[in-house]
Amino acid sequence: MKCLAIVSLIAIARAQSQQPSFQTRTDLVNVVVTVRDQHNNLITNLDKSSLRVFEDGRSRDIKYFAQDSSAPLTIGLLIDSSAGQGFLLRTVRDAAMQFLSTAVREKDLAFLINFDTEVTLLTDLTNNQAALKRGLQQMRSAVGYPIGPLAELNLSRTHLYDAIYLAAEKLKDEAGHKAIIMIASGDDKGSKVKLDEAMVAAEKADAAVYAIRYVDADLSGTSYASLKQQTTMRNIADGTGGRTLNPARPDSVTKAVRDIAEELRGQYSIGFTPAKLDGSVHKIEVRVSQHGLRAQCRKTYFAEARP
Repeated sequence: MKCLAIVSLIAIARAQSQQPSFQTRTDLVNVVVTVRDQHNNLITNLDKSSLRVFEDGRSRDIKYFAQDSSAPLTIGLLIDSSAGQGFLLRTVRDAAMQFLSTAVREKDLAFLINFDTEVTLLTDLTNNQAALKRGLQQMRSAVGYPIGPLAELNLSRTHLYDAIYLAAEKLKDEAGHKAIIMIASGDDKGSKVKLDEAMVAAEKADAAVYAIRYVDADLSGTSYASLKQQTTMRNIADGTGGRTLNPARPDSVTKAVRDIAEELRGQYSIGFTPAKLDGSVHKIEVRVSQHGLRAQCRKTYFAEARP
């Protein structure tokens, strides 16, 4: 098992991002698109002519189009193991095992991260089911104070943004269809990076974030803290082209990961040539020509300037 502390991981990631790259690069902007109907059913039988892509409100020609349920996936699975989530860890572990056994196929790759007061890479990129399951079995919750004045202090140490940032750093040099799936409360306190920095990293990695917010009912509710967590998870998912799920029961967690696996296999990949590579953030919108269908994709992309 490879266990890496957050400080060293971020130092490595930032150092690597400053090194020159000798990879062959393309000017195509890749956009992964999910299309649903009015009843929220996945639509997987569209052709290129059914979709239109807009950059900053202006139509762009689609240079690349694909819809292939067998296309390889690269997935980062992030699990909140902080003290406040400890009572839920068994349910989350079981759901994650089912997801990995059904969603990760021979051509796919996945890695596993758990986070609390630190971020730990439990299993590096692999398609080996046994290795991934060993990582899940080794996951442990942080020791917490379930009640009393120390509870709030202990429960607040959850490095969610660091986990997203580091998952994105792992994915940025991978090709093809990429996603980050996190099961968490949505709370973050103590991360070395900010939310915006984590989202930009996911954006640059072309990785959609799927946020499953699963919390102890006794610690949830309609408090300001809970509403803030819900908003955080929704903003992360919506901004990167993923979505948020809020299972209320243990069996709903299993259904949530099953729904995500189905969605990942039913998406379209399109590519367009940007108007300019100016080192700025630009808006993206995809529209479907058929009435009653809606497209979901990331809202922006970073047009990395070329030397």
